[in-house]
Amino acid sequence: MRISPALIILAAIVILILVVILVIVGKRNSPSKERTDLSFYYNLSMDPGTNRAAAAGNEAAIVMGDAILNTRALIEDDHIYIPQTIIKNNIDSRYYYDNIEGVFVLTGAKRIIRAYKDDSAYYIDNEKVPVDYVVVKDRNGTGFIATDFLDQFSSATSVLYQDPIRVVVRYDTGEVSYCDVKSETQVRVSGGIKSPIVGTVSKGNKLQVISEEDKWIQVVSEEGWKGYVQASACSDIYTENVTSHYIEDEYTNKTLGETVRLGWHGVYTTGGNDYITDVLDVAGSLNVYAPTWYDIMDEDGTLRNLSSSESVDYAHSEGVQVWAVLSDPEVDSSIMEQVLNRTSIREEIINEVVEDVKAIGADGINVDFENILSASGDGYIEFIRELSVRCRNEGLFLSSDSYAPYEYNNCYHAADQAMVCDYVMIMMYDDYVGSGTAGPNSSLPFIKEVTELSLTKVGRSRLVAGLPFYSRFWYTDENGSLSREEVDMATTWERLEYVSYEWKDDLGLDYGYYYDDSGRAVEVWAESSDSIRAKLSMLKEYNIGGYAFWRLGQETASNWEVIGQY
Repeated sequence: MRISPALIILAAIVILILVVILVIVGKRNSPSKERTDLSFYYNLSMDPGTNRAAAAGNEAAIVMGDAILNTRALIEDDHIYIPQTIIKNNIDSRYYYDNIEGVFVLTGAKRIIRAYKDDSAYYIDNEKVPVDYVVVKDRNGTGFIATDFLDQFSSATSVLYQDPIRVVVRYDTGEVSYCDVKSETQVRVSGGIKSPIVGTVSKGNKLQVISEEDKWIQVVSEEGWKGYVQASACSDIYTENVTSHYIEDEYTNKTLGETVRLGWHGVYTTGGNDYITDVLDVAGSLNVYAPTWYDIMDEDGTLRNLSSSESVDYAHSEGVQVWAVLSDPEVDSSIMEQVLNRTSIREEIINEVVEDVKAIGADGINVDFENILSASGDGYIEFIRELSVRCRNEGLFLSSDSYAPYEYNNCYHAADQAMVCDYVMIMMYDDYVGSGTAGPNSSLPFIKEVTELSLTKVGRSRLVAGLPFYSRFWYTDENGSLSREEVDMATTWERLEYVSYEWKDDLGLDYGYYYDDSGRAVEVWAESSDSIRAKLSMLKEYNIGGYAFWRLGQETASNWEVIGQY
Protein backbone atom coordinates (compact mmCIF):
# COMPACT_ATOMS: atom_id res chain seq x y z
CA MET A 1 0.00 0.00 0.00
CA ARG A 2 1.32 3.32 -1.07
CA ILE A 3 1.59 5.98 1.68
CA SER A 4 0.56 9.37 0.63
CA PRO A 5 3.42 11.88 0.56
CA ALA A 6 1.13 14.22 2.42
CA LEU A 7 0.84 11.71 5.28
CA ILE A 8 4.60 11.31 5.37
CA ILE A 9 5.04 15.06 5.60
CA LEU A 10 2.35 15.27 8.29
CA ALA A 11 3.99 12.48 10.29
CA ALA A 12 7.33 14.21 10.01
CA ILE A 13 5.83 17.44 11.25
CA VAL A 14 4.20 15.63 14.21
CA ILE A 15 7.47 13.94 15.08
CA LEU A 16 9.30 17.24 14.83
CA ILE A 17 6.75 18.89 17.08
CA LEU A 18 7.07 16.05 19.61
CA VAL A 19 10.84 16.36 19.56
CA VAL A 20 10.60 20.10 20.13
CA ILE A 21 8.14 19.55 22.98
CA LEU A 22 10.40 16.92 24.52
CA VAL A 23 13.39 19.24 24.25
CA ILE A 24 11.46 22.10 25.84
CA VAL A 25 10.10 19.87 28.61
CA GLY A 26 13.51 18.38 29.12
CA LYS A 27 15.12 21.77 29.43
CA ARG A 28 12.39 22.89 31.77
CA ASN A 29 12.88 19.88 34.05
CA SER A 30 16.65 19.58 33.84
CA PRO A 31 18.88 21.27 36.44
CA SER A 32 20.51 24.52 35.44
CA LYS A 33 24.28 24.46 35.01
CA GLU A 34 24.57 28.22 35.41
CA ARG A 35 26.99 29.28 38.12
CA THR A 36 26.39 32.36 40.17
CA ASP A 37 28.87 35.22 40.28
CA LEU A 38 30.67 34.12 43.42
CA SER A 39 32.50 37.40 43.80
CA PHE A 40 29.18 39.22 44.00
CA TYR A 41 27.51 36.45 46.05
CA TYR A 42 30.23 36.68 48.71
CA ASN A 43 30.14 40.50 48.78
CA LEU A 44 33.58 40.96 47.22
CA SER A 45 32.69 42.81 44.04
CA MET A 46 31.49 46.37 43.63
CA ASP A 47 27.78 46.93 44.15
CA PRO A 48 26.57 50.42 43.15
CA GLY A 49 23.17 49.67 44.68
CA THR A 50 24.64 49.54 48.18
CA ASN A 51 27.70 51.75 47.56
CA ARG A 52 29.87 48.72 48.18
CA ALA A 53 33.40 49.04 46.85
CA ALA A 54 35.24 46.13 45.29
CA ALA A 55 37.46 44.14 47.65
CA ALA A 56 41.06 45.21 47.93
CA GLY A 57 43.81 42.71 47.27
CA ASN A 58 44.22 41.98 50.98
CA GLU A 59 40.51 41.54 51.75
CA ALA A 60 38.52 38.32 52.04
CA ALA A 61 34.85 37.47 52.47
CA ILE A 62 33.65 36.26 55.86
CA VAL A 63 31.29 33.32 56.30
CA MET A 64 30.36 33.57 59.96
CA GLY A 65 28.50 30.46 61.08
CA ASP A 66 25.59 30.30 58.66
CA ALA A 67 25.81 33.87 57.36
CA ILE A 68 27.76 35.55 54.57
CA LEU A 69 28.72 38.93 55.99
CA ASN A 70 29.00 42.27 54.24
CA THR A 71 32.07 43.08 56.32
CA ARG A 72 35.43 41.72 55.10
CA ALA A 73 38.46 40.20 56.72
CA LEU A 74 42.05 41.31 56.18
CA ILE A 75 44.83 39.00 54.99
CA GLU A 76 48.17 40.44 56.03
CA ASP A 77 51.55 38.78 56.64
CA ASP A 78 49.94 35.39 55.95
CA HIS A 79 47.52 35.84 58.85
CA ILE A 80 43.77 36.46 58.88
CA TYR A 81 42.24 39.38 60.77
CA ILE A 82 38.54 39.81 61.56
CA PRO A 83 36.95 43.06 62.80
CA GLN A 84 36.53 43.07 66.57
CA THR A 85 32.93 44.24 66.21
CA ILE A 86 32.10 41.12 64.18
CA ILE A 87 33.55 38.89 66.90
CA LYS A 88 31.79 40.87 69.62
CA ASN A 89 28.40 40.69 67.92
CA ASN A 90 28.59 37.05 66.84
CA ILE A 91 30.99 35.01 68.94
CA ASP A 92 31.92 36.60 72.26
CA SER A 93 30.58 39.93 73.52
CA ARG A 94 33.63 40.30 75.79
CA TYR A 95 35.95 41.06 72.85
CA TYR A 96 36.53 44.77 73.48
CA TYR A 97 38.65 47.25 71.54
CA ASP A 98 39.68 50.67 72.82
CA ASN A 99 40.34 52.62 69.62
CA ILE A 100 41.49 55.69 71.57
CA GLU A 101 44.50 54.00 73.15
CA GLY A 102 44.76 51.10 70.69
CA VAL A 103 44.19 48.37 73.28
CA PHE A 104 42.33 45.10 72.81
CA VAL A 105 40.92 43.53 75.99
CA LEU A 106 39.42 40.13 76.68
CA THR A 107 38.16 39.89 80.25
CA GLY A 108 37.43 36.47 81.69
CA ALA A 109 36.27 35.35 85.10
CA LYS A 110 39.63 35.56 86.85
CA ARG A 111 42.06 37.11 84.36
CA ILE A 112 42.35 39.98 81.93
CA ILE A 113 44.08 39.55 78.58
CA ARG A 114 45.30 42.67 76.80
CA ALA A 115 47.01 43.26 73.48
CA TYR A 116 48.31 46.51 72.04
CA LYS A 117 47.96 47.37 68.37
CA ASP A 118 50.81 46.23 66.13
CA ASP A 119 52.40 44.23 68.99
CA SER A 120 53.43 40.58 68.52
CA ALA A 121 52.42 39.65 72.06
CA TYR A 122 49.50 39.61 74.45
CA TYR A 123 49.50 40.06 78.21
CA ILE A 124 47.72 37.90 80.75
CA ASP A 125 47.40 39.97 83.93
CA ASN A 126 50.43 41.98 82.75
CA GLU A 127 52.56 38.87 82.06
CA LYS A 128 53.81 39.06 78.48
CA VAL A 129 53.18 36.15 76.10
CA PRO A 130 55.15 36.59 72.82
CA VAL A 131 53.60 35.16 69.62
CA ASP A 132 54.68 34.99 65.97
CA TYR A 133 51.92 37.26 64.70
CA VAL A 134 50.49 40.70 65.42
CA VAL A 135 47.45 40.16 67.66
CA VAL A 136 45.53 43.32 66.79
CA LYS A 137 45.74 45.80 63.95
CA ASP A 138 44.00 49.14 63.76
CA ARG A 139 42.53 50.31 60.48
CA ASN A 140 40.90 53.73 60.68
CA GLY A 141 39.82 53.18 64.27
CA THR A 142 38.54 49.64 63.74
CA GLY A 143 40.35 46.87 65.55
CA PHE A 144 41.09 43.69 63.57
CA ILE A 145 41.84 40.59 65.65
CA ALA A 146 44.04 37.76 64.37
CA THR A 147 42.15 34.51 63.95
CA ASP A 148 45.17 32.78 65.53
CA PHE A 149 44.18 34.50 68.79
CA LEU A 150 40.45 34.05 68.18
CA ASP A 151 40.81 30.32 67.64
CA GLN A 152 42.85 30.01 70.84
CA PHE A 153 40.60 32.12 73.08
CA SER A 154 37.07 31.36 71.90
CA SER A 155 34.91 28.54 70.58
CA ALA A 156 35.76 29.56 67.00
CA THR A 157 37.74 27.75 64.33
CA SER A 158 38.74 29.69 61.20
CA VAL A 159 39.78 28.36 57.79
CA LEU A 160 40.75 30.28 54.65
CA TYR A 161 39.44 29.07 51.25
CA GLN A 162 40.07 30.34 47.71
CA ASP A 163 37.92 31.07 44.63
CA PRO A 164 36.51 33.24 45.99
CA ILE A 165 38.83 34.08 48.84
CA ARG A 166 36.81 33.65 52.03
CA VAL A 167 37.31 32.98 55.73
CA VAL A 168 34.92 30.40 57.13
CA VAL A 169 34.43 30.83 60.88
CA ARG A 170 32.56 28.22 62.86
CA TYR A 171 31.67 28.91 66.47
CA ASP A 172 28.28 27.32 67.26
CA THR A 173 28.07 25.19 70.37
CA GLY A 174 25.19 23.19 71.77
CA GLU A 175 22.61 21.39 69.64
CA VAL A 176 23.39 21.91 65.93
CA SER A 177 21.46 20.34 63.02
CA TYR A 178 23.26 18.53 60.17
CA CYS A 179 22.64 16.31 57.18
CA ASP A 180 25.04 14.15 55.15
CA VAL A 181 25.35 14.25 51.35
CA LYS A 182 24.35 10.89 49.81
CA SER A 183 25.66 11.67 46.33
CA GLU A 184 27.48 14.54 44.71
CA THR A 185 25.14 17.50 44.42
CA GLN A 186 25.08 21.23 43.90
CA VAL A 187 24.45 23.97 46.44
CA ARG A 188 22.20 26.53 44.75
CA VAL A 189 21.43 30.16 45.49
CA SER A 190 17.78 29.36 46.22
CA GLY A 191 15.51 26.34 46.32
CA GLY A 192 14.87 25.12 42.77
CA ILE A 193 16.81 23.31 40.06
CA LYS A 194 16.91 26.41 37.88
CA SER A 195 18.64 28.47 40.53
CA PRO A 196 22.33 29.22 39.84
CA ILE A 197 24.98 26.99 41.42
CA VAL A 198 27.09 28.25 44.32
CA GLY A 199 29.31 25.19 44.68
CA THR A 200 29.44 21.42 44.51
CA VAL A 201 29.58 19.11 47.51
CA SER A 202 30.75 15.53 47.36
CA LYS A 203 29.22 12.37 48.74
CA GLY A 204 29.84 12.08 52.46
CA ASN A 205 30.10 15.84 53.08
CA LYS A 206 28.51 17.05 56.29
CA LEU A 207 26.29 20.10 55.88
CA GLN A 208 25.01 22.36 58.64
CA VAL A 209 21.26 22.79 58.29
CA ILE A 210 19.82 26.28 58.50
CA SER A 211 16.20 25.56 57.57
CA GLU A 212 13.93 23.21 55.63
CA GLU A 213 11.74 24.46 52.77
CA ASP A 214 9.53 21.95 50.96
CA LYS A 215 11.88 19.61 49.05
CA TRP A 216 14.93 21.78 49.64
CA ILE A 217 17.21 22.30 52.63
CA GLN A 218 19.08 25.53 53.30
CA VAL A 219 22.61 24.63 54.33
CA VAL A 220 26.15 25.84 54.70
CA SER A 221 29.01 23.50 53.87
CA GLU A 222 32.33 23.18 55.66
CA GLU A 223 33.99 25.23 52.92
CA GLY A 224 31.39 27.98 53.22
CA TRP A 225 29.05 27.21 50.33
CA LYS A 226 25.79 28.67 51.57
CA GLY A 227 22.56 27.95 49.74
CA TYR A 228 20.08 25.16 49.05
CA VAL A 229 20.40 21.46 48.29
CA GLN A 230 17.70 19.00 47.32
CA ALA A 231 16.46 17.04 50.31
CA SER A 232 16.57 13.86 48.23
CA ALA A 233 20.36 14.25 47.91
CA CYS A 234 20.85 14.24 51.69
CA SER A 235 20.35 11.97 54.63
CA ASP A 236 17.73 12.62 57.28
CA ILE A 237 18.51 15.66 59.41
CA TYR A 238 20.12 14.88 62.76
CA THR A 239 21.50 16.92 65.64
CA GLU A 240 24.82 16.83 67.43
CA ASN A 241 25.91 18.46 70.66
CA VAL A 242 28.85 20.61 69.62
CA THR A 243 31.28 21.47 72.42
CA SER A 244 33.96 24.12 72.50
CA HIS A 245 37.66 23.34 72.49
CA TYR A 246 38.13 26.48 74.61
CA ILE A 247 37.93 25.84 78.34
CA GLU A 248 36.44 28.94 79.93
CA ASP A 249 37.23 30.06 83.46
CA GLU A 250 34.27 29.37 85.73
CA TYR A 251 32.30 32.42 86.79
CA THR A 252 31.56 32.29 90.50
CA ASN A 253 29.33 34.62 92.46
CA LYS A 254 29.25 35.47 96.14
CA THR A 255 25.98 35.38 98.04
CA LEU A 256 25.02 37.11 101.25
CA GLY A 257 23.30 33.94 102.42
CA GLU A 258 20.12 35.81 103.27
CA THR A 259 17.78 38.35 101.70
CA VAL A 260 19.69 41.52 100.89
CA ARG A 261 18.31 44.53 102.80
CA LEU A 262 20.58 47.33 101.63
CA GLY A 263 20.38 51.02 102.38
CA TRP A 264 22.18 53.62 100.28
CA HIS A 265 23.55 56.46 102.39
CA GLY A 266 24.28 59.79 100.73
CA VAL A 267 27.68 60.89 102.05
CA TYR A 268 28.67 64.16 100.40
CA THR A 269 31.37 65.44 102.75
CA THR A 270 33.74 63.81 105.20
CA GLY A 271 31.41 65.01 107.95
CA GLY A 272 28.63 62.97 106.40
CA ASN A 273 30.22 59.84 107.82
CA ASP A 274 29.35 61.07 111.32
CA TYR A 275 25.69 60.28 110.66
CA ILE A 276 26.25 56.53 110.37
CA THR A 277 25.22 55.99 113.98
CA ASP A 278 21.98 57.88 113.42
CA VAL A 279 20.97 56.00 110.28
CA LEU A 280 21.95 52.57 111.60
CA ASP A 281 20.14 53.16 114.87
CA VAL A 282 16.94 53.63 112.85
CA ALA A 283 17.62 50.88 110.29
CA GLY A 284 17.26 47.91 112.60
CA SER A 285 16.79 45.24 109.88
CA LEU A 286 19.47 46.58 107.53
CA ASN A 287 22.22 44.08 106.65
CA VAL A 288 24.18 46.04 104.01
CA TYR A 289 25.26 49.67 104.41
CA ALA A 290 26.16 51.37 101.11
CA PRO A 291 27.70 54.84 101.56
CA THR A 292 28.46 57.03 98.51
CA TRP A 293 32.19 57.28 99.13
CA TYR A 294 33.83 57.43 95.69
CA ASP A 295 32.79 59.99 93.08
CA ILE A 296 34.26 60.47 89.60
CA MET A 297 35.12 64.16 89.23
CA ASP A 298 36.51 64.70 85.71
CA GLU A 299 37.42 63.17 82.34
CA ASP A 300 40.70 61.84 83.76
CA GLY A 301 38.85 59.68 86.28
CA THR A 302 39.97 61.69 89.31
CA LEU A 303 38.17 60.38 92.38
CA ARG A 304 36.80 62.17 95.39
CA ASN A 305 37.35 59.72 98.23
CA LEU A 306 35.24 60.10 101.38
CA SER A 307 35.80 56.59 102.75
CA SER A 308 36.04 55.95 106.47
CA SER A 309 37.55 52.93 108.20
CA GLU A 310 35.79 54.06 111.40
CA SER A 311 32.43 53.77 109.65
CA VAL A 312 33.34 50.28 108.47
CA ASP A 313 34.29 49.25 111.99
CA TYR A 314 31.04 50.64 113.40
CA ALA A 315 28.89 48.92 110.77
CA HIS A 316 30.66 45.63 111.42
CA SER A 317 30.09 46.02 115.15
CA GLU A 318 26.37 46.28 114.34
CA GLY A 319 26.49 43.12 112.20
CA VAL A 320 26.14 45.08 108.94
CA GLN A 321 28.28 44.67 105.83
CA VAL A 322 29.68 47.69 103.97
CA TRP A 323 29.49 47.89 100.17
CA ALA A 324 31.15 51.20 99.24
CA VAL A 325 29.46 53.09 96.39
CA LEU A 326 31.35 54.33 93.34
CA SER A 327 29.20 56.88 91.50
CA ASP A 328 29.16 59.68 88.93
CA PRO A 329 26.92 62.52 90.26
CA GLU A 330 29.48 65.26 89.56
CA VAL A 331 29.92 64.62 85.81
CA ASP A 332 27.73 64.29 82.74
CA SER A 333 27.41 61.60 80.09
CA SER A 334 30.11 63.14 77.85
CA ILE A 335 32.63 62.95 80.68
CA MET A 336 31.68 59.36 81.45
CA GLU A 337 32.20 58.52 77.78
CA GLN A 338 35.79 59.79 78.01
CA VAL A 339 36.40 58.00 81.30
CA LEU A 340 35.00 54.59 80.43
CA ASN A 341 36.26 54.33 76.85
CA ARG A 342 39.92 54.63 77.85
CA THR A 343 41.56 51.49 79.18
CA SER A 344 44.22 53.26 81.26
CA ILE A 345 41.61 55.32 83.13
CA ARG A 346 39.38 52.31 83.83
CA GLU A 347 42.41 50.53 85.22
CA GLU A 348 43.44 53.47 87.42
CA ILE A 349 39.96 53.85 88.91
CA ILE A 350 39.64 50.13 89.60
CA ASN A 351 43.05 49.94 91.25
CA GLU A 352 42.40 52.98 93.44
CA VAL A 353 38.95 51.88 94.60
CA VAL A 354 39.83 48.22 95.21
CA GLU A 355 42.99 49.06 97.14
CA ASP A 356 41.14 51.58 99.30
CA VAL A 357 38.25 49.21 99.98
CA LYS A 358 40.73 46.57 101.09
CA ALA A 359 42.61 49.06 103.26
CA ILE A 360 39.52 50.21 105.18
CA GLY A 361 38.15 46.66 105.52
CA ALA A 362 34.92 47.12 103.57
CA ASP A 363 33.14 44.05 102.19
CA GLY A 364 32.33 45.07 98.65
CA ILE A 365 31.77 47.69 95.97
CA ASN A 366 28.50 48.98 94.54
CA VAL A 367 28.78 50.73 91.16
CA ASP A 368 26.15 53.43 90.62
CA PHE A 369 26.85 55.04 87.25
CA GLU A 370 23.71 56.85 86.10
CA ASN A 371 25.12 58.96 83.26
CA ILE A 372 25.61 56.21 80.70
CA LEU A 373 24.49 56.56 77.09
CA SER A 374 25.07 54.34 74.06
CA ALA A 375 28.45 55.97 73.31
CA SER A 376 29.82 54.76 76.65
CA GLY A 377 27.82 51.54 76.96
CA ASP A 378 30.58 49.19 75.79
CA GLY A 379 33.12 50.98 77.98
CA TYR A 380 30.74 50.73 80.93
CA ILE A 381 30.22 46.98 80.75
CA GLU A 382 33.95 46.50 80.15
CA PHE A 383 34.58 48.49 83.35
CA ILE A 384 32.18 46.21 85.24
CA ARG A 385 33.89 43.11 83.81
CA GLU A 386 37.38 44.31 84.70
CA LEU A 387 36.27 45.35 88.19
CA SER A 388 34.61 41.95 88.66
CA VAL A 389 37.92 40.16 88.10
CA ARG A 390 39.57 42.20 90.86
CA CYS A 391 36.63 41.72 93.23
CA ARG A 392 36.42 38.00 92.55
CA ASN A 393 40.14 37.53 93.13
CA GLU A 394 40.07 39.70 96.29
CA GLY A 395 36.94 38.10 97.77
CA LEU A 396 34.89 41.32 97.58
CA PHE A 397 31.19 41.60 96.78
CA LEU A 398 30.38 43.42 93.54
CA SER A 399 26.97 44.87 92.82
CA SER A 400 25.78 47.31 90.16
CA ASP A 401 22.86 49.70 89.87
CA SER A 402 20.83 50.08 86.68
CA TYR A 403 17.70 51.70 85.40
CA ALA A 404 14.76 49.52 84.41
CA PRO A 405 16.05 47.39 81.48
CA TYR A 406 13.80 48.75 78.78
CA GLU A 407 15.22 48.72 75.28
CA TYR A 408 16.32 52.35 75.52
CA ASN A 409 18.50 51.39 78.50
CA ASN A 410 20.29 48.58 76.65
CA CYS A 411 23.54 50.50 77.05
CA TYR A 412 23.62 49.19 80.63
CA HIS A 413 23.88 45.58 79.40
CA ALA A 414 21.85 44.16 82.29
CA ALA A 415 22.31 40.53 81.22
CA ASP A 416 26.09 40.96 80.96
CA GLN A 417 26.14 42.60 84.39
CA ALA A 418 24.29 39.59 85.78
CA MET A 419 27.01 37.29 84.44
CA VAL A 420 29.81 38.95 86.39
CA CYS A 421 28.21 40.73 89.36
CA ASP A 422 27.07 39.13 92.60
CA TYR A 423 23.94 41.28 92.66
CA VAL A 424 22.27 43.62 90.16
CA MET A 425 20.18 46.41 91.65
CA ILE A 426 17.37 47.57 89.35
CA MET A 427 16.01 50.99 90.34
CA MET A 428 12.26 50.46 90.41
CA TYR A 429 11.39 54.10 90.68
CA ASP A 430 11.45 57.22 88.48
CA ASP A 431 8.31 56.18 86.62
CA TYR A 432 6.84 59.20 84.78
CA VAL A 433 10.12 61.12 84.94
CA GLY A 434 10.64 62.61 81.50
CA SER A 435 7.08 61.87 80.43
CA GLY A 436 5.87 65.46 80.80
CA THR A 437 2.97 64.09 82.85
CA ALA A 438 2.44 63.86 86.59
CA GLY A 439 2.24 60.32 87.92
CA PRO A 440 3.36 57.89 90.60
CA ASN A 441 7.05 57.35 91.21
CA SER A 442 7.01 53.68 92.17
CA SER A 443 3.58 52.10 91.79
CA LEU A 444 2.76 48.39 92.01
CA PRO A 445 2.02 48.00 88.26
CA PHE A 446 5.34 49.67 87.42
CA ILE A 447 7.29 47.47 89.86
CA LYS A 448 5.59 44.35 88.54
CA GLU A 449 6.44 45.26 84.95
CA VAL A 450 10.06 46.13 85.75
CA THR A 451 10.55 43.00 87.88
CA GLU A 452 9.27 40.65 85.19
CA LEU A 453 11.36 42.38 82.54
CA SER A 454 14.44 42.27 84.78
CA LEU A 455 14.02 38.55 85.40
CA THR A 456 14.50 37.94 81.67
CA LYS A 457 18.03 39.28 82.08
CA VAL A 458 19.05 38.77 85.73
CA GLY A 459 18.91 35.56 87.72
CA ARG A 460 16.21 35.54 90.39
CA SER A 461 18.58 35.09 93.32
CA ARG A 462 20.81 37.97 92.19
CA LEU A 463 18.11 40.51 91.41
CA VAL A 464 17.71 43.27 93.98
CA ALA A 465 14.79 45.70 93.73
CA GLY A 466 15.70 49.34 94.32
CA LEU A 467 12.84 51.11 96.15
CA PRO A 468 12.33 54.74 97.23
CA PHE A 469 12.19 56.25 100.70
CA TYR A 470 10.89 59.47 99.19
CA SER A 471 7.72 60.82 97.58
CA ARG A 472 7.43 62.88 94.46
CA PHE A 473 5.36 66.05 94.48
CA TRP A 474 4.16 67.47 91.17
CA TYR A 475 3.25 71.14 90.77
CA THR A 476 1.19 72.76 88.01
CA ASP A 477 1.24 76.55 88.00
CA GLU A 478 -1.35 78.93 86.56
CA ASN A 479 0.35 78.75 83.15
CA GLY A 480 0.12 74.95 83.08
CA SER A 481 3.86 74.52 83.60
CA LEU A 482 4.73 71.25 85.36
CA SER A 483 7.58 70.77 87.85
CA ARG A 484 8.44 68.18 90.48
CA GLU A 485 10.13 67.80 93.84
CA GLU A 486 11.48 64.78 95.73
CA VAL A 487 10.48 64.85 99.39
CA ASP A 488 11.40 62.57 102.31
CA MET A 489 8.70 60.59 104.09
CA ALA A 490 8.48 62.70 107.27
CA THR A 491 8.12 65.94 105.33
CA THR A 492 5.61 64.31 102.98
CA TRP A 493 3.27 63.52 105.83
CA GLU A 494 3.73 66.89 107.46
CA ARG A 495 2.47 68.46 104.22
CA LEU A 496 -0.45 66.07 103.99
CA GLU A 497 -1.55 66.52 107.59
CA TYR A 498 -4.25 69.05 106.75
CA VAL A 499 -5.18 68.04 103.21
CA SER A 500 -7.26 65.22 101.80
CA TYR A 501 -5.68 62.08 100.44
CA GLU A 502 -6.76 58.51 99.80
CA TRP A 503 -5.14 55.10 99.54
CA LYS A 504 -5.00 53.72 95.99
CA ASP A 505 -5.01 49.97 96.38
CA ASP A 506 -4.17 49.31 92.74
CA LEU A 507 -1.08 51.54 92.99
CA GLY A 508 -0.04 50.70 96.54
CA LEU A 509 0.26 54.43 97.34
CA ASP A 510 -1.61 57.26 98.96
CA TYR A 511 -2.72 59.95 96.52
CA GLY A 512 -3.27 63.57 97.48
CA TYR A 513 -4.42 66.62 95.53
CA TYR A 514 -4.54 70.18 96.80
CA TYR A 515 -3.46 73.79 96.14
CA ASP A 516 -0.43 75.22 97.88
CA ASP A 517 0.03 78.77 99.20
CA SER A 518 1.30 79.87 95.78
CA GLY A 519 -1.89 78.75 94.10
CA ARG A 520 -0.23 75.82 92.37
CA ALA A 521 -2.12 72.57 91.95
CA VAL A 522 -0.22 69.86 93.82
CA GLU A 523 -0.40 66.13 93.20
CA VAL A 524 1.48 63.62 95.29
CA TRP A 525 1.74 59.86 95.31
CA ALA A 526 3.00 59.45 98.86
CA GLU A 527 5.40 56.82 100.16
CA SER A 528 5.01 55.39 103.67
CA SER A 529 5.55 52.20 105.58
CA ASP A 530 2.21 51.06 104.09
CA SER A 531 3.46 51.59 100.53
CA ILE A 532 6.75 49.82 101.33
CA ARG A 533 4.73 46.90 102.73
CA ALA A 534 2.63 46.73 99.57
CA LYS A 535 5.75 46.65 97.37
CA LEU A 536 7.54 44.02 99.43
CA SER A 537 4.43 41.88 99.67
CA MET A 538 4.17 41.77 95.88
CA LEU A 539 7.92 41.29 95.33
CA LYS A 540 7.98 38.38 97.78
CA GLU A 541 6.07 36.33 95.23
CA TYR A 542 9.02 36.61 92.83
CA ASN A 543 11.53 35.26 95.38
CA ILE A 544 14.24 37.69 94.31
CA GLY A 545 17.60 38.27 96.01
CA GLY A 546 16.61 41.29 98.05
CA TYR A 547 15.78 44.97 98.32
CA ALA A 548 17.73 48.22 98.31
CA PHE A 549 16.46 51.62 99.46
CA TRP A 550 17.34 55.16 98.40
CA ARG A 551 18.17 56.67 100.73
CA LEU A 552 18.89 56.24 104.43
CA GLY A 553 17.64 59.18 106.50
CA GLN A 554 14.58 59.78 104.32
CA GLU A 555 12.52 57.02 105.94
CA THR A 556 10.85 56.62 109.31
CA ALA A 557 11.67 53.85 111.80
CA SER A 558 8.38 52.05 111.10
CA ASN A 559 9.66 51.18 107.63
CA TRP A 560 12.37 48.95 109.04
CA GLU A 561 9.86 47.07 111.15
CA VAL A 562 8.07 46.29 107.87
CA ILE A 563 11.24 45.49 105.94
CA GLY A 564 12.39 43.07 108.63
CA GLN A 565 9.34 40.92 107.90
CA TYR A 566 10.41 40.21 104.30
